[in-house]
Amino acid sequence: MIYSEEELKFRLRLSLQFIHQFKHFGKHYIIEYFTDNHWEKLPQTWQDTLQDEGLSSLANCLLIPGASVYGLTQVWPLSLLAFRKLSHFLTIKRELSSGRILNENHRKSEKTENKLMDYVHWKHMKPKKRHEISSLSEVIAKISSQSKAASIIDVGSGQGHLSRILTLNHKLSVKSIEREESHVKCARKFDEEVLQKILDFERKESDSWQQPQMPTHLQMSLSPGVESETFLEDLRKAAGGNSADNRHFLLTGLHACGDLSATMVRLFKESSSIKSLISVSCCYMKLTTDCINNDACDVTRASQIYYPMSDYVKSLENHELCYEFRKLACHSNEDYLRKVKEDPSSLKGQCYRAMLEVLIRRSHPELIRGGVKTIKNCHRLSFLEYSKKAFKKLGLPCPDEATIESNETTEMLQVWPNVVKLFMISLVLAPVVESIILLDRVLYLKENSYESELLSIFEPLLSPRCFALVASKNEVE
Repeated sequence: MIYSEEELKFRLRLSLQFIHQFKHFGKHYIIEYFTDNHWEKLPQTWQDTLQDEGLSSLANCLLIPGASVYGLTQVWPLSLLAFRKLSHFLTIKRELSSGRILNENHRKSEKTENKLMDYVHWKHMKPKKRHEISSLSEVIAKISSQSKAASIIDVGSGQGHLSRILTLNHKLSVKSIEREESHVKCARKFDEEVLQKILDFERKESDSWQQPQMPTHLQMSLSPGVESETFLEDLRKAAGGNSADNRHFLLTGLHACGDLSATMVRLFKESSSIKSLISVSCCYMKLTTDCINNDACDVTRASQIYYPMSDYVKSLENHELCYEFRKLACHSNEDYLRKVKEDPSSLKGQCYRAMLEVLIRRSHPELIRGGVKTIKNCHRLSFLEYSKKAFKKLGLPCPDEATIESNETTEMLQVWPNVVKLFMISLVLAPVVESIILLDRVLYLKENSYESELLSIFEPLLSPRCFALVASKNEVE
C-alpha cells in the first residue's frame, strides 16, 4: 500500500480523531466488566442491539472489513453502523498483497519440490514460523537484488532461522545480531546440524561437495538511542572486519519487539550505508511514547520517542496512544473471529476472569488487576474449580464455596455473551491503532524524502502482525 503525503495526513488525522472519540472502549479492561459496570456505559441503543444480536453474526459484521450487514436480526442504530464503517475504512487492508514489490509470479509456494530444502530447514520451526520465514525471505531476496545490498543485517535474529534460509536458499551474506547469548549459541548449533545434514545428503547425490556459506551470528544488542554509525562500527568490529567492509546493507527484522522495529526505521533514515529496510513489527505496547503520564498512560517520556515519529502527528492534538490502546493493537481479530465461529463457549474465560476480579476486590481491595497466570481450558471448568485454581496461582486464600456459588455470581456468569460482545467492540479499534503506528512511520520516512510501502506478507490468521514496512534508497543517495 502506497499513500501520498496528503492521504497519509488525512488518514492519520481522521484515525486519531476517531480513536479519541471512542477512547473509552479501548481504555477499559475487560476484566473490569463487572467492577466498573462497562456494559452500562454503552449507549442504550447499542446495548439493546448487542443484547439481541447473535455472537456469530455480530463478529462477522464488526470484525470483517467490508462484510455485509445482511443476515443481522435487527436494524442497527446509525451511530453503531458509522462506528463499524469508519473503523473498517481506516484499517490498512490485511489481505496478502503484491504491491509494486511482489507479484503472484514471484511469490513462491511453501510446498516445494526441493528435497534438500525440506530436509534441511524446517526441523526446529513451528508452522507459523515456517510461514513467516518463507514469505519474508522472498521479500528480502527481491529487495536485496534491487538495491544491490552487499550484506543483510538480521536484527533480533533469535535462533537464526531467517538468516539461515537467506544464506542457504538465496545465497546472501547475512550478519545476524541477537542480544541473548543462549539464542546465539543455539543458532550456531543449528548451523552445524544443517551443514552435517547437507553433507550427508550431498554424499548420496554426488561425489563432490562444497560447503555453503552460513550466516555470521553475533551477540550484540541494538540500543534504541544508538547513533547509526556507532551501531555499524560496532557491528563491523563484532564481525571481525574493518570500517570499510560492506558499505551497503539491507536492514531487516522479523517481529522486532517494541522500540527495536522503530529504531530500525530511524537508522535507515540516518545512515547512508543502510540502503534498504524491511521491518516487521510487534509488541506495540512496549513502544516509548510521549503519552502524558496519567491514569491511562503508564509510559514515561524519553530522549528518544518512537511514537509518534513523524513531525505531522506530533503536531496533532490528542495524538497520544496510551498503553491500553497499544496493547489492544497486538490482538488478533482473525483468531478471535475463528473462536467465535468454532466454539464460542471457549470465550467464557473472559467472563470468569471478570467475575474473579469481583471476588478478589471484595477480599483484597488493594489488589487491582492481579496477574493470574493462564489456566488452560478454563471454560471447561466450573467457576468454582476455576476460582480455586486462580486464587492458588495468586497465592491468596480462596473465598468459601457459598460465596463463589452465590445467586449473584450465577446471575453474573449467565451474561458471558455480553462480555464477549463488549470485547468485540474494543477489537474494532485494534487494527485502527496498528494502522496509526505504522502509517506514522511511513510519513516519518516521507518527511525525510524516503518512499516506503506497507505490504501484508503473512496470512493474518496464522501471523496477526502481518505487515512489512519496506523502503529503499535510490543509488544516487
